[in-house]
Order: sequence, then C-alpha cells, then structure tokens
Amino acid sequence: MGNGLASLSSIQFSLNLDHLANRLRLADTCFLSKLVNGLIFRPELLQSLNFHVPQYQSLFCLTFEIPFRRTSYGCKNPIDSISRECNAMINFDLFNMNDLYPPNPYFSVN
Repeated sequence: MGNGLASLSSIQFSLNLDHLANRLRLADTCFLSKLVNGLIFRPELLQSLNFHVPQYQSLFCLTFEIPFRRTSYGCKNPIDSISRECNAMINFDLFNMNDLYPPNPYFSVN
C-alpha cells in the first residue's frame, strides 16, 4: 500500500490471529463445554439447554435440540446459536473435555 499502512490480513498473519468469526466460535464452544462440564456453575443457563436424548442407537445424533422459533429474532438467541454451532461440529465430544481445563475449586460433585 502506498500510504505506509499494513493491511489487516498481513497483520493477522504476522500475529498468527485467526479470523474474528472463528475466534468467537471457539469462545462460544469453550463456554458451552465449561458450562456442561461444571466448570462454570450457572444452573439457570444449564437449565435452558435442550439436550437431545436419542430413543435408539444411531450413528448420527445431534447433541442439542434447537426449539422452533417463529421469528428471526428468536433464532438469534445466544444459547440456541451456540447449541447450533456445536451440533454442526463433526467429531466434537462435549462431555469428554475435562482434561483440557483445570478443576474448579468452587464447585465439586460429592
């Protein structure tokens, strides 16, 4: 560039930063996995998740059931959006991620 300013993509590359959408998706997924695994203790948020429990053995099964929303505003509900993102991930095991995070000293199951 003639004005001496570096482009955003070159700055991202030099700092080894991923795109903002990917970083936000990763943050949402980490939040949801910590919530489900008890590292974040928020019972009211955990209660708002709709887990899909299959009635029979299946090779393809979604983790979360997304409720039908009549408006596009309702579809942008953060919990539903994060659940939809996790459903779209292939080979993502939400329940076996405890070794990625240190134990929460404020919450223990006894």
